[in-house]
Amino acid sequence: MMKKNNIKKIEFIKTSDKVSDLYFPTPASKEIPDWYKDISSYIGGEKTVVGQGETLATIKKCMPVFDAISSGYILKTYCDIEISWDGITYEFKTSPYYGEVIVGHSAGQVTGHPGVNNKHTYVPKLLNVWAVKTLPGYSSLILPPMHRDNIINILPGIIDSDSFHDVTNFPFTVNTKEDRVIIPAGTPIAQIIPLKREDWEMSINYSPEDSTKSSNSVRSVFFEAYKKMFWSKKSYR
Repeated sequence: MMKKNNIKKIEFIKTSDKVSDLYFPTPASKEIPDWYKDISSYIGGEKTVVGQGETLATIKKCMPVFDAISSGYILKTYCDIEISWDGITYEFKTSPYYGEVIVGHSAGQVTGHPGVNNKHTYVPKLLNVWAVKTLPGYSSLILPPMHRDNIINILPGIIDSDSFHDVTNFPFTVNTKEDRVIIPAGTPIAQIIPLKREDWEMSINYSPEDSTKSSNSVRSVFFEAYKKMFWSKKSYR
């Protein structure tokens, strides 16, 4: 069990009094997507060995996927967002109570970006209401929530949240061509993962011994070998 004095702190600072506590940030482990919760751990629902010692485990038993889904913290939309598509461009509507929610960057500011359609005159940007504060030496990796069917995909980035404590807004692309769709308030919009800044230097080695050792360990048991032998539990509260 992790010692209490080893737990790092991350602070989310609300910059608007109009945001309901229903839509406050939460640990990603409390926002597991429905598809992941609903899928069986094994094809056919049976934990059996087939063929030459193979199992029918699904993606639900893949710990790297679980770590991606459950790491860090989730920011959510704080109001309904209606998106309309007329075949050329998108229109966004939100309640006037919140003032401006979505503004835009000139498309020229992101010319050449592979994820942006530069035929549009602007790139939409969601105005975030949460500033992030981390301990000295820690930044925050900002991603679209991983392994989700996101209608809004924010552009990933990293902020040095130990020194910069203002909001970081979210330019995004839209992943739908429906005439009209509503993104409900409370929809996961960003995943924040604290990241310790350290200096790294890469090397390239050929080490079949290490690979063989891991491979032999994994193949010695039928079920959950990686989880039992190599995986470490991560905690975000």
